[in-house]
Amino acid sequence: LCAAACLTVALSAGQSAFAAPPFTTFADLTSFQAALGGAPTFTQDFEAMAGGTNLLGVAFLPGVTATSTGTTLVVFDSASIGHIMAGFPRTGSEFHYDVTLSSPYNAIAFDIQAFDPRAQAGQLEVFFTDATSTSFNISPGATETTPVFFGIIAGGNIASVRWSEPAEPLSGGCCEETGLDNFVVAQAIPEPSELVLLSAGLGVLLGAGRLRRRRS
Repeated sequence: LCAAACLTVALSAGQSAFAAPPFTTFADLTSFQAALGGAPTFTQDFEAMAGGTNLLGVAFLPGVTATSTGTTLVVFDSASIGHIMAGFPRTGSEFHYDVTLSSPYNAIAFDIQAFDPRAQAGQLEVFFTDATSTSFNISPGATETTPVFFGIIAGGNIASVRWSEPAEPLSGGCCEETGLDNFVVAQAIPEPSELVLLSAGLGVLLGAGRLRRRRS
């Protein structure tokens, strides 16, 4: 009986150790900002930057940089959308953007711009500093000028976010040309539900430690 109980606790502890931190995602800026609970934010919409400004590996927010599969990453001046982050060229079999958070942020939001409504869903991956990750399928909006918002607040710090574009809808080749815009990052206080989950995980680990000490 003791062996079975110990095995159950050990498995639970292992699952807690390798599961991604609890998180909540948001489909609009208003609900994302409300969930931040007044936490200080850093924002960047690129409008104050001149078209063609280099963004490749450059901190556009404190502790936030970006790269892409392409060789250049710049502020692109779109007549219909405004200034956005865009990477070029798309010459391989896939194209993605990587946004790296070197400062301790557990909340990030941004718009995916110029997403053709005829395209399939793309994949968005969130990587946490504890080496876990989670992913989402992101579909385009109603029109190509409709921004697609993504926001996430997690119970642990975020290391990076990767947005992988789907195929170009007309040719089927690589890739649907999207840009990123309107970034918001913050260190938010975890929501009550996240605190409960974090407390439960800590309780499991403490319980496993007590059982090991009793057996020894």
